[in-house]
Amino acid sequence: MKNTTLVEVHELKFNYGSKMVLRGVNLTIPMGEIIGLIGENGAGKTTLLKLLLGILHSQSGAIQWNKVAKPEVNTMFQNNLKLVGVTVRDLLQLTAAQYRNPRPVADVMEELALSSFAKRPLSRLSGGQLRKVAFGLTLVSNAQLLFLDEPTVGMDVNARQIFWRKIEQMRVQGKTVLITSHYLAEIQEVADRILILKAGKIKFNGTLAELQRGYLTSQISFVTNLPKARFQGLTNVKQVLVKGQQVTLDTTDSDQTLRALAPWLNQLNNVKITAASLENIFTAMTKEDDRHE
Repeated sequence: MKNTTLVEVHELKFNYGSKMVLRGVNLTIPMGEIIGLIGENGAGKTTLLKLLLGILHSQSGAIQWNKVAKPEVNTMFQNNLKLVGVTVRDLLQLTAAQYRNPRPVADVMEELALSSFAKRPLSRLSGGQLRKVAFGLTLVSNAQLLFLDEPTVGMDVNARQIFWRKIEQMRVQGKTVLITSHYLAEIQEVADRILILKAGKIKFNGTLAELQRGYLTSQISFVTNLPKARFQGLTNVKQVLVKGQQVTLDTTDSDQTLRALAPWLNQLNNVKITAASLENIFTAMTKEDDRHE
């Protein structure tokens, strides 16, 4: 049932020796949501997943699981295929045997184009093939709750497209998925909710629309020969990005910024106004935080 909370996290703290990684994380994971967890390298995303799974144990705080719903859980980490001598088919069958209602192994192999190397041991697979197998393990389990850590790293474009189609199918099926990824454009397309982990805490927890309203309203892009300096310091502009003659302004008020651009409008071509992307917002937030540290 959607809106049922599967996991609650209260003031979770963790450190590696003297290095504090998580400084009081609070979050809930409700049933039926696709959640994107993003943050810079070293922000603690993988650590948080391992704490949720019980692989690591926190110094303080609490993780409370819904004992009534009792969701079956599966994971996909960046390097979690250890049985290198086992064949692809055997590993899928071993995984399926551990779950109450697994999917047919043959179906999963067909969907992910694994059949051609089903009898091959993991030690003879390429990095991209190993990533597809790792994802196949999550699919064959048919688990209700999935933790996926950088799942598309090492996948080619076709494999990534298949991956995200499967995530969309999981949404329809009511599954719950927590994904960490540096491919923010992909997270933007699928996530019902976005968590931004910064300095050991959840800095943002909400929808993309809420994030856009809170940080950047829109982007104004155009082609021009004018120098970047001409647009820095304009009303409500938080960031100026330049690629060749293409200029993109991140702004909190597009109307005000357009009025500020009025003196040069005859020198601006292909003017477009779009909602700010997750990647641009995250970049702007990171730069703003760095200035204040």
